[in-house]
Amino acid sequence: MKKTLAILLLSASINASAQNYYMSEPFGYGAGVTGGGNATPETVSTYEALKAALASNEPKVILVSGTITFPKDNPKYSTKINSNKTLIGLPGAKLEVYPVPQDERNPNGLGSHLLTIDKNSGVKNIIIRNLIFQGPGAWDAQGEDCLTNDGGTDIWIDHCEFYDGMDGNIDMSREADNITFSWCKFGYTIPPKPHVPPEGQSDDHRFSNLVAYNATDAPTDGRFSITFAYNYWSEGCVARMPRARNAQFHFVNCYYNSSVASEAIGLEAGINGTESYVENCHFEKLGLEETPRIENRIYKKFSSTPSSTDPDYGNPAPWRTADPDITFVNCLRGASTELTGTIDGNAVAKPYEGYSVLPVAQVKAVVTGPCGAGATLQVSPSGEISSPCGTQLAAPENVHAQSTTNSATVTWSPVNNAAGYKLRLCENSFFVSKEWDFAGDWGITAESADANLVADVVAGRFNYALSTNNEELTFANGTVIPFLAGLKFMANANNLTLGYATKLLYLRGVGTQLSIPCAAGDVVKVEALSGNVDAIRGFTVLAGEFNQTLSSANIENGLIVNAGETATFAYNATGDAVVIATTNGMNIKKITIETKLGCNEVSVGSGETSYTFSPLTNGTTYSYQVQALGNGTEYSDSPYSTEKLITIGSSTGVSNADNAGFTVAQMPDKISISGADIAHLTLYTITGAKAASSAHAQQIGISALPAGLYILLIETIDGTLLSEKIIKR
Repeated sequence: MKKTLAILLLSASINASAQNYYMSEPFGYGAGVTGGGNATPETVSTYEALKAALASNEPKVILVSGTITFPKDNPKYSTKINSNKTLIGLPGAKLEVYPVPQDERNPNGLGSHLLTIDKNSGVKNIIIRNLIFQGPGAWDAQGEDCLTNDGGTDIWIDHCEFYDGMDGNIDMSREADNITFSWCKFGYTIPPKPHVPPEGQSDDHRFSNLVAYNATDAPTDGRFSITFAYNYWSEGCVARMPRARNAQFHFVNCYYNSSVASEAIGLEAGINGTESYVENCHFEKLGLEETPRIENRIYKKFSSTPSSTDPDYGNPAPWRTADPDITFVNCLRGASTELTGTIDGNAVAKPYEGYSVLPVAQVKAVVTGPCGAGATLQVSPSGEISSPCGTQLAAPENVHAQSTTNSATVTWSPVNNAAGYKLRLCENSFFVSKEWDFAGDWGITAESADANLVADVVAGRFNYALSTNNEELTFANGTVIPFLAGLKFMANANNLTLGYATKLLYLRGVGTQLSIPCAAGDVVKVEALSGNVDAIRGFTVLAGEFNQTLSSANIENGLIVNAGETATFAYNATGDAVVIATTNGMNIKKITIETKLGCNEVSVGSGETSYTFSPLTNGTTYSYQVQALGNGTEYSDSPYSTEKLITIGSSTGVSNADNAGFTVAQMPDKISISGADIAHLTLYTITGAKAASSAHAQQIGISALPAGLYILLIETIDGTLLSEKIIKR
């Protein structure tokens, strides 16, 4: 164990709560790092200025402005960080490799690397914050990482994002030691590009974080000491989250979610042994398998087999097959299954004190939220760092609801420092809010051919050459093709085909991306079939979450089980788009977005611990959540509490019409009621505005109403009230 004395001395002043989005100083193995200290900040916006500032022998605080693109054939390890540096990104700052297609990239990896801390350099005391690192894609052509640390000690990397490193996102080896990663995000946005790689190279190397390049690689005191706090390994990560030898790790409040993952934490004892203390982390998705298979992907043990050139070949040393030590404390696997205990080797004790731990049930919401992992700190032009969120409050606990006729009362425990509370009550059902149905009239024919739509009249289709940008499809004059409006496409080498005769949208090849606009909480469904009746194919999820429950039964692990069949792929939207990529050619028939029915949101004062929603529809199931509200400065809003469900009683009051034996028939121009004598019919929008009404009539006209969701309130002659959901298309 390293830096024990320093950690204990600092523990009284550390405020590294997981709710504290902005950390003024690191904790853990990187505690005590000061970087460039109080040096006057200098701003750089060019590669030459950045390189010179990082190489300086003087303490420096360096502010990065805008996007800095590194030279096309930048040699490996040429942009080096010297001691006593603080490198901070102004809002939106990015370091990126020169953007050239993979087939044009230098085969020896030139131009694939961003920053390095050199081996045998004695470099120490470095802070890197609020920067985005963008690599070229994980097709390893003897390339390098976005950031390589081969010799730096006393390092703090905070609120950074690392994407698409050719060899890895960030790797550490040799003398690298005493490091804290906090609030960082790792991911891969560029899909692999299948080809036959040259010997020693890989066509898919989405392996994020390597610690130690072989079993004998170790720093001076024998072990790499690294803290991973509040980090997010996101979609696209396949393995090495991290992969290590000769290491001692502390993971706290980290979140894992990647549908392509083979394993998260990979450990090998190495010559000096490896231990990990994994605390309150959430391993929600690793690959497409559901639990319990996910447990096999959370941790993987590696062994070191001696080669014929090793001195112990034929009689391997005991450390070659020794077990790493790894202990999980209050972790989750999948959605809600507890993971606690020593999985391999001996029990590992908590390595130090002086930090706060977020309840594991809140990790996902906090780490992935707007005040979570990533380069989202506020940095002024003079280098002053602040959080747009303040210290984030904890989510309310002990949230419950009790139903009575036409109402539900929600209760919760008070949250310290809350300025008030917001409650959300949503009807737990969905309606179709947007649809792209390719069976309909496309509005284009063979005569629509132009420079963008290259016609194949015999096959009844157009070929469209996709861009490497994520963009809508347009005619040659720049006008968006109407029936595809809103959808965005991207590919590295493949075309897209519009089959106007077959009414199919063909996504050709591997890795062709489709971005479907939506809102968080929506369910996106894609009805598709393989582009080859002899091939089993499907999609990889790049943004959003695959929903096996709502998908067709003939889909397993994101693939159609039987070649040639039609299947519906369902995805939960976690942001403003669901993004999928083909595993090979796919034909799309229809895309549907389903949106949850309207939600009620109310705010109450800080002294309240209950609220009653009324009137509600009996027999209907609602979801409910509570959020603690901050004061906008010192404290920010908490995540919402875990979503729960309640069904409303139906003894009296407003009931569903179908439950009362009445028939509601909807036609294009009107709605008719049978089975009761009607006094009044009133149609409301989902926001509560009156849209139409009729008196003493068995029907109500809807031809003049815009498409959308409505609630029909029915009042009978005998005073009975009934309600019915109406969708006007």
